[in-house]
Amino acid sequence: MDIWEMQRRLLGGSIQGKQNNAGRFAVSSLTAIERNSTAYQADSLRNGEPQPMLIVRMKPTECKITLFPDTQLFVGDYVDCFSDRWLVTEVFTDENMNRFAKALLCNHLFRFQNATPEVIERWGVVLDSNYLNQTDRQLPLETGWYRVYLPLDSHTERIFIDKRFALGKTFNNRQEQILSVMKVVWLDSTTANLSEGDSLLKMRLEIGAFNPQIDSVDEMICDYIATNDSVAIPTHKKSSWRTQIK
Repeated sequence: MDIWEMQRRLLGGSIQGKQNNAGRFAVSSLTAIERNSTAYQADSLRNGEPQPMLIVRMKPTECKITLFPDTQLFVGDYVDCFSDRWLVTEVFTDENMNRFAKALLCNHLFRFQNATPEVIERWGVVLDSNYLNQTDRQLPLETGWYRVYLPLDSHTERIFIDKRFALGKTFNNRQEQILSVMKVVWLDSTTANLSEGDSLLKMRLEIGAFNPQIDSVDEMICDYIATNDSVAIPTHKKSSWRTQIK
């Protein structure tokens, strides 16, 4: 063995040892944080099932999650904490193999149908994107649009371009109650899903038109198919939720 090979092995062993020590320290630190930190959420839920996590609210509509060893969390999962529901939009692992996630506050319950009378409900995130942020300025766009995040499953994967959703109720110039309607102009079920288990749907919505002949104000559903047997799918997902609805 020459001197360069020996140096390479020694240096590699030293680096690996430091990394192992850092990893062990990170794991022990999580245990200490669990005992002493207000970030420890013992009652948090993942897709309706109990799973304690370290969760810090970074903004009114955003939180950072730290996972304990041997626990899982994927993009597209729901997390319940702080008396709110959150949708996980990013998950990553650091150099010490600690796993972190970012979740956004769910602020709209989407109600829709997929060409059948069955009513589907999914909590999602609607972000107002009428302005583009560039440095410290906000530049208004010519037409208003929204970015939307939904969990990707056997129902939401059937959403198509030009599908319309109700985002609220308003009134027309005759003081008749109508729906505030947005339509899908862009779909992305790929770029956010970087690992097996990730299931997130990203959409872009633009202003749509209310049609009183086919839209239901009472049901908050566009292109409503009426029936006496409509059943809403539970919005509190369990861990096996994706397999149950397929």
